[in-house]
Amino acid sequence: MTQVETTGARSRPWRAAMAVGLVAALLPLMGCGSEGGSDADGQAPADAITDVPPIHVEQTVVVMQDGRPMREQLYRQAAAGCAQAVRQAPQFAFKPLSESEIAKVGRTYWTLWFHGKQSAARYDTWDYTVGQGVRDGCVFSLTHKAGISLDDGEHRYQVDPLTGKTEEDSAPSSGGRMKVDDDEQLTSQQAKEGWQRPGEATAAGQQCLQWRSPDGTESCAWSGGRKWGFSPAEGSDQATSYDPGRIVLWVKPANGTGGELTTRSMTVGQPFDDSVFKAPADSGASGGS
Repeated sequence: MTQVETTGARSRPWRAAMAVGLVAALLPLMGCGSEGGSDADGQAPADAITDVPPIHVEQTVVVMQDGRPMREQLYRQAAAGCAQAVRQAPQFAFKPLSESEIAKVGRTYWTLWFHGKQSAARYDTWDYTVGQGVRDGCVFSLTHKAGISLDDGEHRYQVDPLTGKTEEDSAPSSGGRMKVDDDEQLTSQQAKEGWQRPGEATAAGQQCLQWRSPDGTESCAWSGGRKWGFSPAEGSDQATSYDPGRIVLWVKPANGTGGELTTRSMTVGQPFDDSVFKAPADSGASGGS
């Protein structure tokens, strides 16, 4: 499993040119940076937190440029150019996306589940492709990639839900979440660099701690989960390299350019089907595939 740095003491200025690279960064960089490791014998440490209630989160990440969804705007520009070209040469094919498909372009949808020692995170990311050559250069198609990271409390797995391929992760399971440090206060270095902590806010019915980076990027980390090992520390990088071990409820990029994260819904304590934590039985997950 990819380990994602979650330290908030650095500045990450967003630039328009960087936005293109962020599209690739939204693919499965799924880490567990705020979780601890297991003991040498594979057992959970004595101070591991194993009483996490059922937590279910649904989020959306989109790369913005000048306040607009970057990939959607690129598609609309390309489609408009094609529409004009086909009017002049109607013998060439033009197949645009439907409005419902366009609404998905450039978006990554995350679903997170936690319960006890178990956790799971699924992403579905959507984009578009267009045909090559003169005759099919205006035939657009929606593309879809997905991935699931599972931790059943003993093992970790990476699953491709579109193909059914499952591999056991080389990193052992932590067997439970770990206590977090007191990292919700501004350090003297952060204050010197220009970081701010505006205070508490509410999103998706949950309390969160707000942060503002020196370049103006804002984020809000869930502050109700400390006792279960969820850190409320600054997490604006959650919109570019995702760590499901930290629940950041929103990220607003500076100047409208960069990764934007929103939480569509979040529930704590409402039961769900724990089968979401199980690797497919016929996938050969016990030994990888």
